[in-house]
Amino acid sequence: ETIKAARLGYNPVELTRPGSPWGLSDRLIIARGWIIPCYTAAGALAYIKIRQPEGIDPKYKIIKGGHKALYGGDRVQGRPDLILCEGEFDSLLAWQAVAGVADVVTLASASANPAADDLPLLAKARRIWAAYDTDKAGQEGAAKLAALSGRIKRLAWPENAPAMAKDITDLWRAGILLSPWMITQLGPREPADRLKWTITHLDRLDPACRGEKNEAAPALATWIALLRELEALPESERIKPLSESVIDTDRF
Repeated sequence: ETIKAARLGYNPVELTRPGSPWGLSDRLIIARGWIIPCYTAAGALAYIKIRQPEGIDPKYKIIKGGHKALYGGDRVQGRPDLILCEGEFDSLLAWQAVAGVADVVTLASASANPAADDLPLLAKARRIWAAYDTDKAGQEGAAKLAALSGRIKRLAWPENAPAMAKDITDLWRAGILLSPWMITQLGPREPADRLKWTITHLDRLDPACRGEKNEAAPALATWIALLRELEALPESERIKPLSESVIDTDRF
C-alpha cells in the first residue's frame, strides 16, 4: 500500500529520451534504479529521483528539469503533528508507521532549507518534529531546522537502537518497531488534551485493526502504542467522561 501510494517504480536499464517533451533542449537520461517521484501539495510533479543500485555513484540521481519541493506534501492531511525526515525512504517508513497520527514529509537532504512554497504547509502544523540521521550531517541539519522555529523539535532516538542504526531505515532493518518510538513523543502533553487525542486516534484506527494478528502491522502497532499512552495517563484523567463521541484532533 505504501509503495502504491508513493507511486514508486523501477527502471531496469538506462534510457535516453528526447528532452523536448520535458521542456528540455538536451537529451534526457533516465538512469537504472528505483524511481521516486515527488508531487507538490497540489498534485503537480516536482521532481523524479532515482536510487541507483548498490555500488554505483552517485547513490541518487535526479532527472533534469525538476525543482525543489517537500516530498510527501501531496499526502499531508493537516494533522497537528508533522515529522520532517532526512530522505524519501525514511519518510515513507515513518509515514507508514504512524498510520495517520502525523503527517510526514522530507526536504530530501540534511542541508536543505524549506523553500518559500513549503512554508504555508509547514505553518499549519502545530508541532514539527525532526527525525534526522544521527551522523554529523543529520545533527547539523536538525540543529539548523530547530534554529528556524521554536516549534521544531528533534525526536529523541530510540534507547534500544543498535549502534549501527544511523537513520530510520536502519532502525526498520534492525527490527525496531517505529510506531511506539514515535507515538510516545507525538501529540499534546497536557493530560486532558492527550486523552482526547489518544482516544480519537484509537477510534479511527479500530476498524483497520479488527482481525489483524500481526502486531508489527502499522495500524495495529500504532493502536497498541496509543493504548499504552492512554494507560500511562493519570487515572484521574482516564476516568473523565468524554462529552462528545467525535473529537476534532486539529485542536490538539
